[in-house]
Amino acid sequence: MKILFRLENMMDPFDSFSVDYPANMTLIIDLWWSQSNPGIPTPRYTLEETSVTGNMPVTEMEDRRVRWQAAGDDGTEAKVLHRGIKDGIVMLEPMRLRTFLLEYFPEEETKFIQM
Repeated sequence: MKILFRLENMMDPFDSFSVDYPANMTLIIDLWWSQSNPGIPTPRYTLEETSVTGNMPVTEMEDRRVRWQAAGDDGTEAKVLHRGIKDGIVMLEPMRLRTFLLEYFPEEETKFIQM
């Protein structure tokens, strides 16, 4: 079973109090499963960051990205954005939208939402 979801930090990067926000993905994934399947432990799962549209892994998107070089460029790159998941935590910069593909692998066929 696959779930595509997005996380966003809606803070304005120009506000003096804006910060990078850590999101605990392990907690989110466990809560989703436990709320939908009470009493059934969270099965094995994979989590992959994708492009905003969800059609390719973010690593492939970065490899395909065109890097424009204009006359007068000093070669400096724009701010480097956080990528990947470290210890179950993803960082969300202000005004940043990140898309993830979550896939659960239950040991037996389980309805995602128990009725």
